[in-house]
This record gives sequence, C-alpha cells and structure tokens, in this order.
Amino acid sequence: MQRRWPDSVVVRVVERVPVAVMARPAGSQGAWALVDGTGRVLAWTQTAPPGFLQLRSSVSAGRPGSTLAASARPGLAVASALGALRGSVHEVRVSSDGEVTLVLSGGVVVVLGTDDELGPKLAALRSVLAGAPPTGPETIDVTVPGEASVGPAQP
Repeated sequence: MQRRWPDSVVVRVVERVPVAVMARPAGSQGAWALVDGTGRVLAWTQTAPPGFLQLRSSVSAGRPGSTLAASARPGLAVASALGALRGSVHEVRVSSDGEVTLVLSGGVVVVLGTDDELGPKLAALRSVLAGAPPTGPETIDVTVPGEASVGPAQP
C-alpha cells in the first residue's frame, strides 16, 4: 500500500498462485489442499485439480490461509523451481530431514537431496533426461550435480 498525498491510496494486489496439491487426512473436510510456493494453503478441494504436482511431506495442510510447517519448504522450493521439468514430475516428496525426491512417469525416481544448489541439480537432471531418457524404472541421483548417476530402481 502506498499513500499519495493529499487524498489517495494505491493498493497493489498480487494473486497467490498454487504450485502443488497435498492430500489431506482421511475424513477431512476437503480431500486436497492447494498450496502456493510460500506454503500458504489457498483452498481445499474434493478432487485434485489436473496439472498440479502432488507434494508429500510429514506435515499436513491446515485451513485455507494457514501456512505449512517449515519442514515442507524444501519441497515447495523445488516445485517452484522446476520450470520446463514441471510436466515430467508427478510428485515431490520431502522426508522429515529435508531430503527431496521427485517421482516422474514410468517409475523414475530422482534423488535431489537437500534444496541447496537447486539450479545446478535441476540442470543436471535436464541433461540426464535429454541425453539418455529412462526407458523404465530407474533412479537418477543428482545430489552432487557434477556427478549425476543413473541406476536401477531402488526397492
């Protein structure tokens, strides 16, 4: 908000944009929660809207207007930074210790580790996918961006 003397006020409204959906506990009023990149719960809905990543975390989404606990933030940072990879990623998982894993189609799992060096990690993932796209269930590890590795799917 900005005041302009002597007689006006300028209010700037910025719409929050959802980046992911989170499943809500069974029996909850809304089955899914839409969340933005800051962790703000925007709305509850009965069905997951198409085109959104699913965020899995040890925290649960509260009422619209509330904010997710800090332990979900690494997953939100990744969901917000995916760019062109967004269409390939179905799920972002955040472990209780802040480690992030992506689930792509075809049983491909991407281990990102923590959300530090996110730009280089995502660049390494793009490079691996462009150079040798997975043909089946595999694990891609980009925890060390300069040494990305591809191996068999882990149980």
